[in-house]
Formats: sequence, structure tokens, C-alpha cells
Amino acid sequence: MSVFGSIFTGVSGLNAQSQSLTIISNNIANNQTPGFKRSVATFANLVTGTNTQSILQPGGVRAGSIGTVNQQGLLQQTGREEDIAILGEGMFVVGQNENNTIQFPFYTRAGRFEESEAGFLQTPAELGSQILYGWRLDENGEIPTNFDNLASLEPVNLNFLPGFNQATS
Repeated sequence: MSVFGSIFTGVSGLNAQSQSLTIISNNIANNQTPGFKRSVATFANLVTGTNTQSILQPGGVRAGSIGTVNQQGLLQQTGREEDIAILGEGMFVVGQNENNTIQFPFYTRAGRFEESEAGFLQTPAELGSQILYGWRLDENGEIPTNFDNLASLEPVNLNFLPGFNQATS
């Protein structure tokens, strides 16, 4: 390995550690942000080739980031009746409402919602006022069989059946 190669390897290691500190700093800065999921730094060795004795010639290191959106976050009591939490797997489906059909669906685990003037549950204005969608339960209170079809989603309206929107345990 040349002197230049040695210096490059060292500099790439410093850059990777700098990126790792950036990821950690972002995690710390956003730990109170509703719905924020931490990221984890990953490192990969870069190899530029081999010489005649099949010895690897180092090329440095690269840092990356893996989001942990599939991990359960911390559930906290908020004291707000409109807030919802998911324990386990799943996402809330939100999007713009046009003729009671979802437009441009988004998925989130942040369960902070507000009631609109029309009675719809929606994300706060700073998050785009996206309306929450869900499936209408059948007469037995069960999820319908077409629960994998996004076209069957309906906007959640708290004015629809007064007295039936009760908190679960």
C-alpha cells in the first residue's frame, strides 16, 4: 500500500466516524419528536482490489444509515382523546380526502390526530392535515375480509356514530 493509500484509508475512516456522529446527533435532537424513529450507523469496508498474493488492498470505509421504522416506539400517555397508538406491527394510513376516497396515501406510526370541523380525524396542520383512513367494521365488530384493499378504506369521522368512538384498553 502506498503512502497516499494509507492516508486515504485514514481519511475515509474519519469521514465515516463523522457521519456516525451526525446520525447519533440527529437521534438525540429528535428524541422528543412524535413518531421519530432512530437511525443506526452501519459501516462497510471498501476494497480496491488484490495483489498477486491474493492479499486485499484496502480502500477505506463507508458509513451508512439504517432507519428503524419497523421497531416499536415508546408509548406515552398524552391526555388527548384524539391520539391513537399502535402496539406491535402496523401503520396508520393517512392522505388527502377527495369524494371520500383516499388520494396519495401516506403511512405513519405517529398517532397525534385532531378533529377537523367536519368531524374527521386528521394529522395536525404542521404535518399537512392528512385525514386518517380505516376500514368500517362489520356488524360483529370484526375487520372486513377485504382489509388488504386500500380502495375499501374510508375517512374516519367522529360524527358518524356518536357514542361508539370509545377508547379501548
